[in-house]
Amino acid sequence: MGNSSVSVSSLNIDFKRPTYSNAKILHKCNGYTGTQKEILALYYRFMNIQQGKTLEIKEGLLNLLFRNTNLRGFEMEISNLFGTQKKINVMELLAVVTVYSSLRWEVKVKLGVYMFDFDGDKCLSKDELTVLVSSFFEGLSKVTENPSLDQFTLRSISKTIIKAAAPAQPKKVQSNE
Repeated sequence: MGNSSVSVSSLNIDFKRPTYSNAKILHKCNGYTGTQKEILALYYRFMNIQQGKTLEIKEGLLNLLFRNTNLRGFEMEISNLFGTQKKINVMELLAVVTVYSSLRWEVKVKLGVYMFDFDGDKCLSKDELTVLVSSFFEGLSKVTENPSLDQFTLRSISKTIIKAAAPAQPKKVQSNE
């Protein structure tokens, strides 16, 4: 990121710890997300199910998504955390699973860029970064039972990250920044 730094603390965002029941689910997620390969397998399975049409999956398809994973058997709990109108935003789920994984932060950032790089150019556009920021904050607010951030604040965070990561070209962010 060069000499620039991103300060989210100035936004007064203070996430509580997950509740006990949510912590049990996250513990199960932690067991699942020990490796980059496992997170990517979940991502690829989701992309195959949805074929890139939407960021959501129908509640009834969670058993297919979680097949042969440690998340199997937690479909109802995850649906309760991430679901709205019988659909689950899988990008929020993947964001939370990534954050709570045991991976190094550098790997988590690269995974985030990879999963949210919808056009495959190995950079995040302003729109892709906004979806990433929104997914991470929305997912974290759900598992910690904190209020969601408004769209203005989410866009402000995205703009701050873009400016800090690429001050000369504020249109894209690469995974190495």
